[in-house]
Amino acid sequence: MNIAILIPSLSGGGAERVAAIIGQYYSERGDNIYYFVGNSGLPKRYDVKGRIINTGIHNFFDSMADSLISLVRSAHIMREYKQRYHINAALSFMEEYNFINVLSKGTECVICSQCTIPSLRPELTGLLYNKYVVGKVYNQADYIVALSSYSVRELVEECHVKRKKIVKIPNPVIIETTDHSEKEWAYGEHTVLCVGRYVEVKQQDIAIKAFSRVVERVADAKMIICGEGPQKRYLENLIKKLHLQEKVYLLGFQNDIAFFYEHAKVFLLTSANEAFGNVIVEAMAAGLPIISFNAPGGPPEILGCKNKVVDKTEYAEYGIVTPLMYSNKGFTVTEQEAKLGDVIADVLMDERMLNYYTTRSKTRARHYAYKKIMKKWDVLIER
Repeated sequence: MNIAILIPSLSGGGAERVAAIIGQYYSERGDNIYYFVGNSGLPKRYDVKGRIINTGIHNFFDSMADSLISLVRSAHIMREYKQRYHINAALSFMEEYNFINVLSKGTECVICSQCTIPSLRPELTGLLYNKYVVGKVYNQADYIVALSSYSVRELVEECHVKRKKIVKIPNPVIIETTDHSEKEWAYGEHTVLCVGRYVEVKQQDIAIKAFSRVVERVADAKMIICGEGPQKRYLENLIKKLHLQEKVYLLGFQNDIAFFYEHAKVFLLTSANEAFGNVIVEAMAAGLPIISFNAPGGPPEILGCKNKVVDKTEYAEYGIVTPLMYSNKGFTVTEQEAKLGDVIADVLMDERMLNYYTTRSKTRARHYAYKKIMKKWDVLIER
């Protein structure tokens, strides 16, 4: 079978990592894999199994009119590539490439993965995020993959996508088995790990401000934030303002993220929302206890949170869920952020709780095991 994976780039990000994992699976199965990527100018961060084809499609639109014209042109280009490589199934990621995938549809099976929650991202505007347009376009696909129950509800209730078109498939996790015995860990025993792009929705500034409270109680505590993005300068300035240069480290994108999962003590997620939350499941697979905001989307579902509204810390079945808060972009630590810091410090110092949630994390991660999740994709592609 000839399978195309349509995605703007293979730079660092959750969707890109999942695209690489899916391509690896079908390549090893014996299928021909083609990554149809855009001319983004971004560096390739993930090694993939398959052939990477630069379609020359640009990823930026300036206005609604430009968007429509660009989509039509891009769809025409993509259709030519699909025909040239005799594509049987086309899987796409990110809104722009979902639109292009549908608009270039021929006889191949078209599957679009919904990687964001547009209704919770007010900064995302234009044609690609218009609910009416999204519904009209997505209803022409063969299947829409939603990553969580929250995403399913949004697609049906907000965008009016036909329920029969939607298949809920969470993202798969590959449990790393790399030998790190020769690598030295330089961040001590009480390390809090955050992984995610340096963008506003990830709200790493809240994590940093909360950590200023942690270090008051846990003297040797350190925080590592792995990722890259436009918020880096702001985060660096915040670290300096709070005098945390020896406590908080922005380490950029890490190819060997498993090394950090292996040595950290706790994983923290402070996103305003997450369509799924790949990094949570990856951290769980390594046995890390999870502390996460009650972020709309995947995190509460992954952690087994029972309450839709969390106004105080919930020690859920598979992790610790704290009240959702939003960044104020300031340099002063708020009362809420200090309370989050107290929760983190409490967990770091409670070996019994750490051991309990280490076990629960490993148990939950098996639910998202690579081969188990990929069987769900097989059902779609082979229909």
